[in-house]
Amino acid sequence: MDKGFTLVELVMVLIILGIVAAVTSARFSSPQNYSSRVIADQLLASARLAQQTALSRSASGDVTMQLARTADNWRLTIRGGTTIVSDIAAGNENIRAGVDLAVSCNALASLPLLLSYDGNGNLLSGQNTRICIQDNNRVRELCISRAGYAYEGPCVL
Repeated sequence: MDKGFTLVELVMVLIILGIVAAVTSARFSSPQNYSSRVIADQLLASARLAQQTALSRSASGDVTMQLARTADNWRLTIRGGTTIVSDIAAGNENIRAGVDLAVSCNALASLPLLLSYDGNGNLLSGQNTRICIQDNNRVRELCISRAGYAYEGPCVL
């Protein structure tokens, strides 16, 4: 009895590996393909952290989250008792934010963005805040509701 693989089995494995390699290399060939996803995820995580910090400090004052562009980074700063600073490598993204839910992303204001949370985790502005992250032909829309909940997608009334 012979042991080992047949030539057909080896060729099939090579074909499958080639297809998998072609698909995955196209997705990760450039950081521009996923940088807006990283920024959106980091922004959502920071907004949720700011809200949780505000809830845990309910009687101690307000908590703020600021997003601003430095020379080559996006800087997220959360202030509330302690200060947490997070830098994200910037590419060719354009981030705009505002409370007007009816206009296009291009009509929203440029950064910096400053959000303040009260002791109940609500936005002090009392309005939903819409954040658009644009790169190439893709727009990622985030919403921070007036109750402080942050999620990806368009704001609803």
